[in-house]
Amino acid sequence: MEGASHALEISRDDIDGALSWSADQRRSIVVYDTVPGGAGAAKRIAENIEVVLKTYNRNVEGRSVPAWDVFLSEIKVISTKA
Repeated sequence: MEGASHALEISRDDIDGALSWSADQRRSIVVYDTVPGGAGAAKRIAENIEVVLKTYNRNVEGRSVPAWDVFLSEIKVISTKA
């Protein structure tokens, strides 16, 4: 959430998320708007996931090995609400 907030200039108070695991141990990140009625932030995050992950890696983790390239091969946006 921190990377998304920074990369897309979304107030951190307007977004939240949770981790989920399926029966076959696949991981999911559920992102949602906290603004009543939604402000479209979760959809913006889904549409810009590569930018978000790159920003998270650079600004939050400060790691020299880009974690985002591993995630990008596995990410699928399942659905977004308009």
